[in-house]
Amino acid sequence: MTLARYTLVGVWNTFFGISTFVFLSLIFKEGNSILILGLSYLFSTIQAHFSQRQFVWNSNSEYLPELFKFSSYYLLQFALNSVLLVTMNSFMQTSREINQILIVMVLTVVFFYINKNGVFNANREKIQR
Repeated sequence: MTLARYTLVGVWNTFFGISTFVFLSLIFKEGNSILILGLSYLFSTIQAHFSQRQFVWNSNSEYLPELFKFSSYYLLQFALNSVLLVTMNSFMQTSREINQILIVMVLTVVFFYINKNGVFNANREKIQR
């Protein structure tokens, strides 16, 4: 059931994140890809934490420490995403928007397991007891 909720919320989060990236990319056509990615991550991280906390993990942990932990993992994801985006933009003949969509698909799967076993793990242990 958690995987199904994560998938549904993940579809929304992915749509929100990619839309934010594309929107900013179109506004700042000549802008630096990493700066655009950083801005989109800022908005997306807050939105993703809220939606996962409420609709996937049903977390009742203290909000700010959990947000900090979640954001820390998103910083790791941002670093990986940045390296992949710069690399793909350099070597592939596709647009940065298409490259970002491909990257998000891979990172979504990886970070499901990180969120499940890292960020929201304490809440799961409370529920199982």
